[in-house]
Amino acid sequence: MSTDQSALTNVSQMHRADSLTLQRIDLVNLFFVHLSISVFLVALGSVIPYELSIAGWNRSLIAVLFGFTTLMELGRVVFARLIDQKGFHLAFRVYLFGIVLVILAGSIFSTFEIQGQAIVIASLFATSLGTAVVATVLDGMFAKSSSRQEGKVATVLQTGRLLGYAIGGIMMAAYYGRYGSKTVFTIASLLFFVSSFLSILSIIHIRNNLNSPMSTVIKSSKAITIPSNFSVRSPLRWLYQTLGENTKDFLYLTLFYVLFGLGFFAQDSVLEVFGREALNFDRDKIGRLTGIWGTATLIGVLVGGALLSRISDRLIVTSHTIIAGFGIAIIGISPLFSDDSLAIVSLGIFVLGYGGGAASTPSIARLVYYSRLSSEGILLIAIFGVITTLVRSVASFLAALVLTFSSFQILFFVEAVFLFSAAIPYAMLASTVFSSQKE
Repeated sequence: MSTDQSALTNVSQMHRADSLTLQRIDLVNLFFVHLSISVFLVALGSVIPYELSIAGWNRSLIAVLFGFTTLMELGRVVFARLIDQKGFHLAFRVYLFGIVLVILAGSIFSTFEIQGQAIVIASLFATSLGTAVVATVLDGMFAKSSSRQEGKVATVLQTGRLLGYAIGGIMMAAYYGRYGSKTVFTIASLLFFVSSFLSILSIIHIRNNLNSPMSTVIKSSKAITIPSNFSVRSPLRWLYQTLGENTKDFLYLTLFYVLFGLGFFAQDSVLEVFGREALNFDRDKIGRLTGIWGTATLIGVLVGGALLSRISDRLIVTSHTIIAGFGIAIIGISPLFSDDSLAIVSLGIFVLGYGGGAASTPSIARLVYYSRLSSEGILLIAIFGVITTLVRSVASFLAALVLTFSSFQILFFVEAVFLFSAAIPYAMLASTVFSSQKE
């Protein structure tokens, strides 16, 4: 939900870009790149917190570390703006830069013990920036290739991302407990290297199309990334000019993402630490729990996508956001069942992953719907990329603050409250039938 692209200048320009159609192999490459990024991020978010906890790191310090790491994703905005201003001839070099960062970091994780050395911490920051840059360049080029394929691109992107979470979880269950962190990162790095190498062909193909005579309109708009009437001092006025009567719904959707992000991601960097400190779980159990979460998330996104053509997205998202809230609450009470703590935590993680996955697809479809109503739709998506990145970072800092003064159980209770609250603004959105929005 954090894809960043730059704005097209107006509707007539978007129509001229329609002649550039993505090939199936391009979409396949987009799918595999996001899948490999997710696998890498699952390994990153599961292995490193647990290993740092074993090394004696304070749980609040671990949360703060990941809070600052997440902020590195804001680098995507810098590179996206650079490409907008200088043209897509820079995209290939920026893409290679991101690949090198991730592969280098993966090599370090595969070589060194994760105990908090400076080189490991630096690699953690490099991975966050590298994966963000790779996703930004690829998504930005895909978005500008054909406005009529935005829905298809969003679907491929989200499916690849969430399937990667599932595969990453299964990989953790299969290898982490048995072989340790070095093997996990070796496999993740190889997968990322192969998919990134293959995607270079799509980068070259799309770049050539964007630089061809039939797409000169895109090159001529390189200096316009923010509409001329945009004002940092009055973003609400700009939203009203951009979305008109849909502005209120867009703000409700923004509030939903903020509350949902705080509720869903606060535990992201400390759940493994909770398993070790509160429940005395070993690496094998941590790996199995990650596998359950990834599988449940994939099931959820498939269910959410299937229901979207049948019932209101408001019903899907509000109900499954509440379900996710119950999932985090179940995790919170798991220490009360000492004999069955693994089963209770597994149930809670499954419910949390399923609810979050099912709510994600319709909410992204709603965002894409609003982006299509405006000539500045890509900019709206970019704004959401920044919002979700900031929310994830704040969520990690929130976890650090709560754990400094209280317990894991209080943190999970706070998260559940945020998730229950997130259902309210989404339920207040206007009704929209997405099935009527044909490509």
